[in-house]
Amino acid sequence: MTETSTTTADHSSLSPGIELAAPVKGEGRIFWQLARASGVLDENSEYCYHLLQLHHAHACVLARHAGKPVGFIVGYLPGSFQYGTDINVPHDAAGRTLFIWQLAVDPGMRGSGLARAMTDSILARPECQSVRYIQATVTPDNRASTRFFQSLAARYEAQLTTQCLLNEQELSSDHEPEHLFHIGPIHRKNH
Repeated sequence: MTETSTTTADHSSLSPGIELAAPVKGEGRIFWQLARASGVLDENSEYCYHLLQLHHAHACVLARHAGKPVGFIVGYLPGSFQYGTDINVPHDAAGRTLFIWQLAVDPGMRGSGLARAMTDSILARPECQSVRYIQATVTPDNRASTRFFQSLAARYEAQLTTQCLLNEQELSSDHEPEHLFHIGPIHRKNH
């Protein structure tokens, strides 16, 4: 496995030929295609993926196996939170949180540890050394994401809390509520 940024993350359990890299200009289309092919992620515009990977490449990763794209994380480091008083977020979370907006793994690679390795690769980057918390939103029916974030909390020996961030009244009628998963503080041990 190769990676374009220097990290201390251990990915020895991954299949040979896996490459993890921060995206470069033009690869937003690959993120968009993988998101659409997942069948479960919200479909956003291709332009949205281009902007997110251009502005937040340090918090995104594209995984390839033998040159073929097999997974991605679109993340960012929020500088502040405007969640409102009904959402409990630690006072020191702003600027120290990796928010995982979308994560996709090719069906043939699921269960391989790729999602964990992609997360580890982001957290190992110099720009993410101050990250102490991980957040994501998950719909109630997304059991795979729920299990992943539970395992991530255990991996980083961190507490996992969940709260409803956006309910049905705040979202369109065909969208399930989005629950905020908050993990932290995380404990790094050369993962």
